[in-house]
Amino acid sequence: MASLRSLPWDSLEKYSGTLGLRNLGILLVTGFIFIKVIELAHSLHYHSRRARELGCRHPQRIRPNRLPLGVDSVIRMMKADNHHQVPEELHKIYLEQGNAIKEGVVNTWKESKFGVSHYVTVEPRNIQAILATQFNDFEVGRRRFNVSTPLLGKGIFILDGKGWETARTLLRPQFARSLVSDLDLEERHVQSLFNQLSMPGSDGWTKVADIKPLFFNLTLDTATEFLFGESLHSQLQTSSTDLNKSPVRHGYDLRCVAEAIDTGLHDMAVRIRLGELYWLYNPKSWRESIRLCHGFTDTYIQLLLDKGQEANNSEGGGERGTKYVFLNELAKSTQDAMQLRSQTLAVLMAGRDTTASLLCWIFWMLARHPAVLKRLRQCVHESFGACSEPNITFESLKSCKYLQYVINETNRTCTILPFNVRVAAKDTSLPLGGGPDGTYPLYIKKGAEVQFWPSITHTREDIWGPDAKEFNPDRWEGRKPGFEFLPFLAGPRICLGQQLALTEAAYVVVRFLQRFDQIESTDKSWERFHHLTVTDAPMELPLRFHDAGM
Repeated sequence: MASLRSLPWDSLEKYSGTLGLRNLGILLVTGFIFIKVIELAHSLHYHSRRARELGCRHPQRIRPNRLPLGVDSVIRMMKADNHHQVPEELHKIYLEQGNAIKEGVVNTWKESKFGVSHYVTVEPRNIQAILATQFNDFEVGRRRFNVSTPLLGKGIFILDGKGWETARTLLRPQFARSLVSDLDLEERHVQSLFNQLSMPGSDGWTKVADIKPLFFNLTLDTATEFLFGESLHSQLQTSSTDLNKSPVRHGYDLRCVAEAIDTGLHDMAVRIRLGELYWLYNPKSWRESIRLCHGFTDTYIQLLLDKGQEANNSEGGGERGTKYVFLNELAKSTQDAMQLRSQTLAVLMAGRDTTASLLCWIFWMLARHPAVLKRLRQCVHESFGACSEPNITFESLKSCKYLQYVINETNRTCTILPFNVRVAAKDTSLPLGGGPDGTYPLYIKKGAEVQFWPSITHTREDIWGPDAKEFNPDRWEGRKPGFEFLPFLAGPRICLGQQLALTEAAYVVVRFLQRFDQIESTDKSWERFHHLTVTDAPMELPLRFHDAGM
């Protein structure tokens, strides 16, 4: 055996140096891959063990992709959006999952887009777990915060954990029943809406008009008066023939502020749909809407804070004297200007579109169901009297059963929030969705998204009967729904403004049916076309009304 001294060390050193220069990259890449393989193996082993501990099985159904990274699914939904048919496309996807297996029913499945897996469920027990019984296992997630915070700040709808709890505690008292039943406020703005309708002709009919923008103006005006004590009067601006004479308040053109709210909601919806690529969408319109919405809101906040303790101890402010003003009452609990802006904008953005969309779909349905309209109008006449002498209270609106049935059935068949999403805050499970028949728990690892589609849950035939897709208010007779009916979500994060929205919608319906006895649509088709932003509304609502007194 040769001694160590006899080896050609100079040659070996030269060779090893050359080897390092040539192959260092390969060695590093190989090492990186090796480490990742080890990490992947460890992760698979860990999550497999955790799934067994939780009694979980593999997903009943994994939705396949035809193109790499699920690009085909993305393109499919983009096409549906362009054709204004997203809820219908969701229903097709749901049916496809059941048709693909022998059992024929799949209510929870796994799919992937851009290489990231997530889950979809339309199962009430799973939704109950997400929203209520396993509430702490799920959160709205960082992405929603990043998408929306430029406009909404740290509003309640995009917060998790302690931040959400603080906001909830701050806002809950502002939605007490006594504070959300200001029907005098509603009446003023309903009359402004009526003034936008044409006078009935000799046959008693108004001219055909797109009622959708009138409903959105109505809810914007009531929301801003509720929040700030002063309305934007967007209904009056719409009818103005002189675009150069838009009213100005506190240095802000009110027409521009109203348009900024619309634009902000639209652009935020686009960012939400882009998912992790939301940051690519940052147009000038988005930035300008943020500037106007923040500036307008900050003006009211600064005026309030400048008044100091005297304003905080009053019952209201501005034009409304001693009446309730949301912002003034909120300032009694916090003097943080950013907190005041965030929560006020959150309530404005959420409340305005939710109620307007519901009203649009109610009248869309009434125009296509004359028998329902006739019966509802009879109930309105018996419960609330004539148009000139209405007898309407919060309690009487709630106790008018058929009116509530119509509102519920509209919320069921025309879901205002067709889909939603939560993110697992820790390794957890859903009660159903695993195993060959979907009856075993389904493992959800930390960070995984779970989408739930109320629009599908609301129309499942095994829950609602073979006529689930039909509009039938009578199905609500004696029915007390659970998590199969989620117009305002449920659990700790249930919508605080639920009663405000339902009261406003009911009041508007009653006042319309006291004044008009027939509603006709120029669109005779039953095909729905959706204007889907954060909420879902019809693309347009061309209607005419027949005066009940003619």
